[in-house]
Amino acid sequence: MLPAIGLVLMYSRERGRWLRAALCSRPMQAIGIASYGIYLWQQIFTAGPVKLTPRGAAIGTMQPLIFIVIPLSYFFLEKLAMRFGKTLSRRVREAASLRSGAVA
Repeated sequence: MLPAIGLVLMYSRERGRWLRAALCSRPMQAIGIASYGIYLWQQIFTAGPVKLTPRGAAIGTMQPLIFIVIPLSYFFLEKLAMRFGKTLSRRVREAASLRSGAVA
């Protein structure tokens, strides 16, 4: 892993614009957005029947459903969690600023 990181750093110094353009491209952004959903759901849809209960073994035959589940997961789980996190962070900052204002 360390040599790969070194190569990326060296390459980015020489060709930083190209690397930045490649990493900021729409396909790479789509992969980045989908990556957490893939992480969350891949085990269920790709596990062998030995790892699943008899009731869950049918999920392995529904692998194409992962292409539906991942976007749904992004829009209905991840985006909601991000929105909740932003709201929570804003409330914490507001409470901290009120406390610091009250102390001063």
